Amino acid sequence: MVKLFGKSKKKEESPQSIDIAFQSILDEIGVVETEKKHLMATMDTVRKQQLIQSYSSKKFSKNEFGNKSKKKSIITQSPHYFVDCLKNDPSKEVLTSLRVRLGNQPLKWLKEFLSLDGVSLLIKVLILNEIKQVKNQEDIYKIAQCLHSLKLIMNTKFGLESVIKQPTNIHSISLVMDTPHLKTRIMVIELLAALCVVNSKGLPLVLSAMDNYREVKREKKPFIHLFQGLKNPSGSLQATTFALINTLISSSQSVEERQKIRNQFKKLGITKVIEELEPEYANNPDLATQKDLYEQECRWDEQEQIENARGDISDENPEALVKAILDRTAGGPLYSSFTSILRLLANSITDQTKDQSLSNYLFVEKVIGKMNNGESYLDDIGTFFGGGGGGDGSLDIAHVSGEKAVLIQKEIEDLKKQKKRDQDKLAEKDKLLTKLAKRMRKMEEAIKLGKGLEYLNNQIEIESPPDSSTSTPQETTPGGTKVPLKTSPVTKADLKHKLSTFTTAKAPNGVSDFLSGLDTTNQQGSTDASQTEAGSGDGIPLPPGAPPPPPPPGGKLAPSTPQLCSRPPSIKMKSYQWTRYRTRNVTNTFWKNVNLTKYNDCLPHEQIEGLFGAAIFEKKEKELKKGSEVTVIDTKRAQNIGILLSRFKNVTHDAIYDAIYSLDESILDLETINQFIKYIPSKEEIDCIIAFKQQQEQLPEEERMKLGKSEIFIDKISTIPRLEQRIQALHFKLNFPDKLYHAKPDIRKFNEAFVQLQNNNIFAIMELILSIGNFINFGTNRGNASGFKIDSINKMADTKSNIREKYTLVHYLIELLESTQPELLKVFDEIPSVVDAATLSFNQSSSEIKLLRAGLIKLEKEIFVRQPKSVEPKPDDETINNNGEDDINNTSSDEKTEGQQQRQGEEEENDESESTGNSFADSLKKKKSQVNTNSTSDSKQSLEPLKDDDPLKLKLSEFLLASKTELDDTETLIAETEVLFKSICKFFGEDSTKIQPEEFLAIFKKFNDKFIMSKKDLEIEKSIKDKSTQRKNEKERKEMEIKKSKLEMIHSKLKKIGSPSSSNRILASNESSPTSSTSSVVHQHDDEDEETIKEYINNPSPSQQSNSSEEEGMMDDLLNLIRDGNFRELRRMNLQQKKPVRTKRVIAKQPTRPQALDTPSSTYSSISSIYDAEPLDMSDQEDEDEEEEEDEEEEEEEEEGDDDNDNDEEEGEN
Repeated sequence: MVKLFGKSKKKEESPQSIDIAFQSILDEIGVVETEKKHLMATMDTVRKQQLIQSYSSKKFSKNEFGNKSKKKSIITQSPHYFVDCLKNDPSKEVLTSLRVRLGNQPLKWLKEFLSLDGVSLLIKVLILNEIKQVKNQEDIYKIAQCLHSLKLIMNTKFGLESVIKQPTNIHSISLVMDTPHLKTRIMVIELLAALCVVNSKGLPLVLSAMDNYREVKREKKPFIHLFQGLKNPSGSLQATTFALINTLISSSQSVEERQKIRNQFKKLGITKVIEELEPEYANNPDLATQKDLYEQECRWDEQEQIENARGDISDENPEALVKAILDRTAGGPLYSSFTSILRLLANSITDQTKDQSLSNYLFVEKVIGKMNNGESYLDDIGTFFGGGGGGDGSLDIAHVSGEKAVLIQKEIEDLKKQKKRDQDKLAEKDKLLTKLAKRMRKMEEAIKLGKGLEYLNNQIEIESPPDSSTSTPQETTPGGTKVPLKTSPVTKADLKHKLSTFTTAKAPNGVSDFLSGLDTTNQQGSTDASQTEAGSGDGIPLPPGAPPPPPPPGGKLAPSTPQLCSRPPSIKMKSYQWTRYRTRNVTNTFWKNVNLTKYNDCLPHEQIEGLFGAAIFEKKEKELKKGSEVTVIDTKRAQNIGILLSRFKNVTHDAIYDAIYSLDESILDLETINQFIKYIPSKEEIDCIIAFKQQQEQLPEEERMKLGKSEIFIDKISTIPRLEQRIQALHFKLNFPDKLYHAKPDIRKFNEAFVQLQNNNIFAIMELILSIGNFINFGTNRGNASGFKIDSINKMADTKSNIREKYTLVHYLIELLESTQPELLKVFDEIPSVVDAATLSFNQSSSEIKLLRAGLIKLEKEIFVRQPKSVEPKPDDETINNNGEDDINNTSSDEKTEGQQQRQGEEEENDESESTGNSFADSLKKKKSQVNTNSTSDSKQSLEPLKDDDPLKLKLSEFLLASKTELDDTETLIAETEVLFKSICKFFGEDSTKIQPEEFLAIFKKFNDKFIMSKKDLEIEKSIKDKSTQRKNEKERKEMEIKKSKLEMIHSKLKKIGSPSSSNRILASNESSPTSSTSSVVHQHDDEDEETIKEYINNPSPSQQSNSSEEEGMMDDLLNLIRDGNFRELRRMNLQQKKPVRTKRVIAKQPTRPQALDTPSSTYSSISSIYDAEPLDMSDQEDEDEEEEEDEEEEEEEEEGDDDNDNDEEEGEN
């Protein structure tokens, strides 16, 4: 029976046609070739047919070809339609629909859109809306949709290449960074960050775009607008901005380039901003991750720069060493010298014997080693060329380092002593020159004040010896005759008379009247008087006149110029700076006819004198004569003493006198006494002041000059008995507690550190390190070790992994301890004193205690030992410090002779095996005996014994008793610490005589610092992995929710299909088709099958690590890595593309970017984007999920046979 109303029987498809159709679908959605072969081989025919029907039903519904509106929908969804719309100022609805299509359509659709130059049109629309001075909400919306569409295009490899083909495209995208819309701004920053790492051209393009942004926006500094994002209150923008900053810095393979970019941000103040954002890190973990990443990368780059400067080269490979030196010296001034050194070394092997060559090489090795260590190598050179070799021509190093070293050292010491003597002589000469300069200055001042005669008389009286009355000083005249000097005082009238006779002396015979024109009317005396005075025997005869000038040529003298002025001025006049003509120059000028005497009588001379007379300073001279203050000591020293006196406000000189005598600490506090000791008056200054006072007492009262304030103060306190000893004793007493309580805690810290180093956990770690080291060095000269030097623990950081970047042996040790012995990770928390003591100096602290002990001994001797008077006082030997040093005993430690020091060293070396802990005590005893030995020389001081009621003795006796007890305890602590240090060094296999305590502890401190930083690196890496896992789980959870919602939608459709109204349709369909038993099942699983194929293709496979040409989801996966701060993973993926795998990071060469990333790709990438659901917060926004739901509703209405849904379908498309 023929069915009139049923459909014709559908012809069954062959397996070959099913394979062809399935392959075309795989090609259309962009599946790679290897994955395509895998799907074709493993999937059965029924499943392929189901997937084909599911994919076809998604594209075209059952009634699509019978509906005109659907034909129109196909046209509006085509790439040509959107390209035409982009050419003519598209509306926001069109841009939104384009964004949805780019996220939903297969790669074939995207390729067609790109082939029609869709990227350039999108950029053009973006620029047109961005350059508007005033932007409304619609313009901002269009910019956001353009950026979102570009992001979806860049999510595939061929789409990314089409965008970066023109660098101006990235420039245009970067200009949107100043948009007021927050989400759009974040989108731009993330696009730029992903672009830096997704392609090898990305970083240069982004940096170029930043420079273009600076020029267009007219910014003064680079990155300033990007940097302002860190100060924005939005936490999302802060984290995204920081992520881009880290990406810009870390994407470069050159450490110099990374430091250059980082320094630009440091100039903008990023360090200060990081500190200001400290409260935000707890609430913004993404921002905290970026902060940690920034600090970590900065630390790694600094370490890498140090390694590059030091040279990370294997010391076992001479070829690598020579090549490294050639690379560093090539093209520079060192290249020729290095080549010459190599040539000479090569010649030394061929031209000399083998033994001599070995000797030369050993010598060169020793000298260069000392040069690198900063040690002196001159002695070695002198010994080598001085014939220190043995009989066989080899270098006898032991002989050189023994006897000749002692001789050379002795010669150096002699030269140092000679240098000191020469310096002392120069100092004495400087003092003498200073005295002469002062005397000359005083003489000049006396002459200016008209007191030259009195000054000369006073100097003659002061400097004349006691027996001057018996001998008469004589002076030799130019003629050779000795004339006795007149010893009687010279009067002012006599001097004036002699000066006048000298100026009016007549010229010798034969001299013309050249000087006759000079006016001598105002001069006193006559020729006869002058001759008489000059020839008298009471004075010194004047020297004969100078020889006359030679006569002019021709035997005649030049005529004198007549005086043209009728009278000279009565006072000194100012000068009129003209250029005059002489008589011989005005012969042919109008000046020849000028009447030169016309105004001689009528010129107002008095008026001119009143107007243009020179200034007279007689008033100041009179003021200087009236009791002016005079500085007798050095001017600078007097000024400093004046500043010191200004500290004593409302305190008289008498009160200061009493305070010094009675050692009053209320007036002379610590700060004051520290300044006071610098200006203790010297004997020379006191004598100079006394001599000046005696000189002034001989002058009349009105002519006396006053001492300055500093001189008056010195004169006042100079009468205090034992002035210098009192000031220095008070200075020592006030500084003693401060110095003791600074040195004693440091010594105690060393003591605690050496006790803490006996921790068993440290030895456990050393055992583990020894095992790891023997395994790594197995089969080498360094292997099979029974132990290692303790400083080798700091070389663990130099052993780096060739797989994990910046991963060293210290990182591995920490991870190994975490998995096996986690209690050992807190070992450095158990030795805090070791870290603290490593920054101190044990020798400095112990030397301070020795100086304090020597000062106490010296002070006790001066107070309690009665010292007899000596005939000749030696004030310079009374004190230890005259120049303001901090201690009165600074020179006491240098009183030992060289022989005593050598004997002491020998005794300490001989007694070391017997008594290891008494070195400090023995040296102290020898110091005391040395002080007692030198007491005989100190007894020559001219000091009166102290009385029992003297404040110096009363106040310091109690101080001495208390301070001795404190010093005894400290010295005992030093001895104990020395014993501990020697034992701990011996326990670790170190020589305590070759290493200082602080250097030994610094080894552990350095390892502690590296241990802490490596532990922090691992914590950051772990947090990055945890965040990445958490983000991945969250993504999977959202995808499951989407699948669940779609399944629920399918079930709801099935319920509608199973209703009575639709049961007839199902039966008719079953009767008309032989495959009716499976058609309904296929229809029910349309959406499910589509999701299945998506999920299957989304699964990562090894084939996706190959150079695929059409990966999708790249930008999303990279953004996740950037948000997590996982730049180590990005670098690792870059390194995996390099063949062969490099073992060390190459800085000089820029590695190429990988063609594919080791991240899961997806066919439909819009789901993972955080901008797909809600790119902008606007009410009229169209969403992707809403449009999909509308399409599904249209299909449901078509299945029910409703023909009135054309308008709804058009609205859904819009």
